[in-house]
Amino acid sequence: MADSEPERVLYLAVPLNAYNEFFTRPFIQCVIQLLSSSIFQYFPSFTAEKETLTASVSTC
Repeated sequence: MADSEPERVLYLAVPLNAYNEFFTRPFIQCVIQLLSSSIFQYFPSFTAEKETLTASVSTC
């Protein structure tokens, strides 16, 4: 996508528990920064029809 549409920004949405267990590791944080990625954390809601975005983290 970076070659064909470089103006677009890619975001990764991950459940809050996955973010806390995996994406907070120092090595993973370095990779995210190297890739200039942005991550949205969300808390999955199993009672509602939609999942709710609870926080966003930008590492660009």
